[in-house]
Amino acid sequence: MKSVQVNSDSKRLYVRLIALWILSEAFLGGVVHGLKLPISGLLIGGCAGICICLLGWFVPVRGALLKATLVVAIFKMMLSPHSPPAAYIAVFFQGLLGEFLLRNRRVFGLMCLVFGILIMTESALQRILVLTLIYGTKFWEALDLFVLKVSGAASVEQFSISLAIGYVLMHIVAGAILGWLSWKLIRKTAGWNDTGLIIEIPPNLVMSQQIQKDRKPGRIFKRGLLVIWLFLLVAFIQSVAYPKAAWLPTNAVLSIALRSILILLTWYLIFSPLLMRYLHSWLQKQKEKSSVFITEVLEILPEVQYLVRQSWVNSKTRSGPGRFFLFSKILLINILH
Repeated sequence: MKSVQVNSDSKRLYVRLIALWILSEAFLGGVVHGLKLPISGLLIGGCAGICICLLGWFVPVRGALLKATLVVAIFKMMLSPHSPPAAYIAVFFQGLLGEFLLRNRRVFGLMCLVFGILIMTESALQRILVLTLIYGTKFWEALDLFVLKVSGAASVEQFSISLAIGYVLMHIVAGAILGWLSWKLIRKTAGWNDTGLIIEIPPNLVMSQQIQKDRKPGRIFKRGLLVIWLFLLVAFIQSVAYPKAAWLPTNAVLSIALRSILILLTWYLIFSPLLMRYLHSWLQKQKEKSSVFITEVLEILPEVQYLVRQSWVNSKTRSGPGRFFLFSKILLINILH
C-alpha cells in the first residue's frame, strides 16, 4: 500500500471516517444481505457514497481515497471472508471513482452529484448483467410472455426492456439524491458547533458481537452441491449432444431454472473460490505492508461504533427523515470535532 502523507491534524479524522465506512459496510451490509432486500445496492452504496464524499472533502490528499478503499476491502476480507466478488468490485469502483472525481473543491458539489449517479448506475447495471448471465436472454423473453398472458393484451412491446430501463433510471435518481445529500451534509458541517450534542466516550470499549466472521459452509453441504452440479453438467452436455433424447426438459421455465442453477453452482464451486483466493492473498499482502495503519483503524473501530449507536439513540426525539438528519448531525459533529 502506497504511503499517503496526511498531517497530524487530519490523521485522526481520516482514520475515523475510514472506520465509519467500514462499519457501514459491515453492519448495513450484513442486515441487507441477511434480509435479502432487493435494494441492497441503494442502501449499502448510498452509505458508502456519503463516507467517500466526506473523505474527499475533509482529507483532500492525493491517494487518500485509494488507501481508504484498500483498507475497507481488507476489513471486508477480515469481517466477511465469504462476501461475493461483486461486493469487492463495488468497493473498488466507488473508491477509484471517488479518487478521480472528488479532487476539485471549486466544483465539489457538482462532482458529488456525478459521483452519486455513476456509482448507483454501476450498481443497477451490474445486477442486470448478472441476471442476464445467469438466466440468459430467455429470462427476458419469458417475462414478456408472462406479462402478455396476465394482461391479456394482443402484444407487449418489450416490457422487459422498459423494466430494465426503469430500474436503471430509479438508481440514477437515487444517485442524484445521494450526491445532493452528501454535499448538503458537508456544507452544513461548517456551522455545526453545538457542544450539547457531544457524546462522552467511555474507556475500554470493545467491538460489539454484531460484527463477526461468516461461517464457512460445511463439507457435507458442499459435497452435496458438487454431486448436483456434476449431474446437471453431464445432463446439459448430453442434451446438447443428443437433443432428441435430452435428459433435461425442454420447457422454457424449467430450462431457465436449470440453467441458472448450473451457472450458479459453477460460479460458487469453482470460479468464485479461485478468484477469492487470489483476492484474499493480495489483500493479505497489503495488510502486512500496512500493519501499523490497520492497527490504528482497528483500535478506533469500537469508538466509532459506539458513536454510531449513541447518535441513533439520541436522535429518537424525531421520526422519519427528520431523525435521519438529526442522527447525521449528531454523528458528524462527534466524528469531525
